[in-house]
Amino acid sequence: MKRFFISLLIALFIGSAIGKASAPLITIPGNNLNFILPDQHIYHEVMSTAFICWENQTDSLSTIYIKQVYPQIGEDIPIYRDTAYSGLPQLVYLYDKNNYGIGWLNSFGNYWRILYRNFYNDSLGQITTICDSLNEKEKFSMNNTRIAYIDSGLLYIKSFLPNTDGYNFPFLVDSGVCSSPELTGYDDKYFTSIIYVKEQNGNSNIFNAEYNYYKNPDWSIRQVSFGVNDINPQWGLSYTEDIVYQSNIDGFWRIQPENLLNLPDSLSYNCTNPFFFWYDIPIKKAFGTTTPYFVLFDSDSIPGNREIFWKSAWWYSEWSPELINLSNVEGDDRKPQVIATFDSLLYFWEHETDGKTDIWWYKNEYNPQGGAISPSVLNPNKFTLDGNYPNPFNPSTYIRLKVDSGINQVLTVNIYDLKGALVRTIPYRINGAGNYNIPWDGRANDRRDLPAGIYLYQVRLNGQTMHGKMVMVK
Repeated sequence: MKRFFISLLIALFIGSAIGKASAPLITIPGNNLNFILPDQHIYHEVMSTAFICWENQTDSLSTIYIKQVYPQIGEDIPIYRDTAYSGLPQLVYLYDKNNYGIGWLNSFGNYWRILYRNFYNDSLGQITTICDSLNEKEKFSMNNTRIAYIDSGLLYIKSFLPNTDGYNFPFLVDSGVCSSPELTGYDDKYFTSIIYVKEQNGNSNIFNAEYNYYKNPDWSIRQVSFGVNDINPQWGLSYTEDIVYQSNIDGFWRIQPENLLNLPDSLSYNCTNPFFFWYDIPIKKAFGTTTPYFVLFDSDSIPGNREIFWKSAWWYSEWSPELINLSNVEGDDRKPQVIATFDSLLYFWEHETDGKTDIWWYKNEYNPQGGAISPSVLNPNKFTLDGNYPNPFNPSTYIRLKVDSGINQVLTVNIYDLKGALVRTIPYRINGAGNYNIPWDGRANDRRDLPAGIYLYQVRLNGQTMHGKMVMVK
């Protein structure tokens, strides 16, 4: 039975492999690992530029690098170099196409500290210390407004926003034995959410700590998973639900929630390092007209050769019932991530062979001229979308756009829930160039109040279509 399932899985992988175009991206001497891409969940549209940040380890030096990967391949730019350990970087997009914040962990005597540096228009800012005197080397998480970190097993948050918890002094969120924090990308003065691992009664489970001014001025903590060994949480579709993680079941690692991959539990292999992804541009040719949802993970299902696999997510599994091998090369491939640009999906992962770790990638190009997508780069000088404000919001928000030419017509805003159902259509008169704020009161077409959650919106004007997403909280 075991051989049957492994053979079946290999046949599916090989039969649908699209990863023959995978190639090395970063191969400088030493080990190149623990890379990070900026959290695309905070963007209102796909990226016009994209960077990757990673650590390089040699016998004598530890270096943090950043590199442009779209639209051109840039040079390897060193951010910080030290004979002491520096690694586990975080890369944050600061609401400007050329402005990034970079944080990393650095060994400092008997302690650890978190350092930070701004990277703007290829120029580096001053190095500052965000946290110091930490007692352990532990992954932290950072977005553009807060940082969540672990010290002696305690979960703390530090805020960059005045008059919020953790601004003047670190704020203790959870006093349990915690690890692996992940901050939400949807974050402002009134809302933030963290998922993390917490050990209790001999088990490790996923927890969620949330601050929501609209619900309760105090922090709330809830347990998300109830397995024996649940680790490695990642945000899924919602800022409070649909969290993706890996769970050890009967001696094998599985991706949770269990219906994400729709694979038999009896398969004798491990699925680890899940990375759930969705992007804002509905595509027409391959998947109808709905936004794709998929999960990446690595697996040892091919004996002696860990590979990276792609699988469409649970709602639309009919799109691609098979698993797709993205890496498809000899060696151990692990920790996949992906980012969406104007014309491509860019997949990245760590590749280890002969004791050396490098960063490989696979580029899956769209075909804009063939009608696959309609990015704004193909429709210049009409209008640009500037997201919605506030975001998150309660009870109303404004969808903001800038019209660059003398258009005089009624545009259409369509708002969808995450299942692709149209919940609201808003017509709005545009009269010439300028800035416009289109209000939405959080209600459906039948005037009923809609539940909290993530909503997608589509703006159509003068033959151009753009998309974004927003979060309603209650």
